[in-house]
Amino acid sequence: MLRNKNHKIGCIFRYFHKVSTRFCDQSYVHGATDIPLLNHTVADRFRIALEKEPDKPMVIFKQCGIQKTYQQVFDDARQFAASLIHLKLKKGDRIGIWGPNYYEWVVTKYAAALSGLILVNINPAYKADELKFALQKVGISAIISPMEYKTSNYYRTLTEVIPKMLQSQAGNGNVKSNNLPELKHVILFKTDKWFRGAWNFNELISSPGSSDFKLLDEYESKIRVDDPFNIQFTSGTTGQPKAATLSHHNVVNNAYFIGLRAGFDKNQEKLVIPVPLSHAFGFVIGLLNAVCHNQTSIFPSPTFNAKSVLKAINDEKPTLLYGTPTMFIDILNEPSLATTDISSIHGGMTGGI
Repeated sequence: MLRNKNHKIGCIFRYFHKVSTRFCDQSYVHGATDIPLLNHTVADRFRIALEKEPDKPMVIFKQCGIQKTYQQVFDDARQFAASLIHLKLKKGDRIGIWGPNYYEWVVTKYAAALSGLILVNINPAYKADELKFALQKVGISAIISPMEYKTSNYYRTLTEVIPKMLQSQAGNGNVKSNNLPELKHVILFKTDKWFRGAWNFNELISSPGSSDFKLLDEYESKIRVDDPFNIQFTSGTTGQPKAATLSHHNVVNNAYFIGLRAGFDKNQEKLVIPVPLSHAFGFVIGLLNAVCHNQTSIFPSPTFNAKSVLKAINDEKPTLLYGTPTMFIDILNEPSLATTDISSIHGGMTGGI
């Protein structure tokens, strides 16, 4: 009798779960507007943009000499997503991206979007203790990072946090740490060398086979708009940083409606984005906003440099400039401003006041 009752309860639960999933777009309430909230995942918006203009430039990394179309970014992101699946990562696992604005940052972001992995933004200025806290706090399974940038040696910091990396073979990123039981993989980019305890990004991205792509398609088909997509840390000014989890629904609608307010649905824009991708300003209001409205994003340099911003404006003829107030002040005080053609710029986006 009890078994029969539990069976009926289970059937009822599964029925309501199916109904609620099907009509999840009707469970959200918005203010006075005729425009409904989008019921799209980050991967959905990427595919919509891809279908519209596959050959349009999606990102330009000026200092690195990289320009990629929507189709090229999509192909690279799928390839890297399948590479992560090849490492036995699965939908719902957390991967950390730690470093300044590089093309690999974008590839990792959309690899997570296409595979159902949860992307964790790690401040590129973090030192060893801060990095260890972030890795432990959210249970990161893999961390992707450049080998170094300027005075930051990311690999050395990783070996401080995970000393056992130095006992591993070069080019093998399988890691084990008593303090970080969930962390399984370290992946380094911007290097042609192989380091102990770390996979090489370029080598890894060529590793997946047909079975990995088959799993990738399966994982993407199971992503729902309310699934977590991104974890961002607060600044930690009142204690340890707090980890805020954002769903696909959160970030897509935030980006999309900011773009509508800025007229991105009516105008073809080229955005100069010198703010960090590790922050919501660059991550959501910048890059994702651009993708939601089929625009082009220009990254002048890995970290902010006023002279690099002006060179990007002079060379690429963008239409909108992003930046914090202090960034705008530095740009206005940059001596090369006097000889820079800024006539293409008609507006800007600022925050952090």
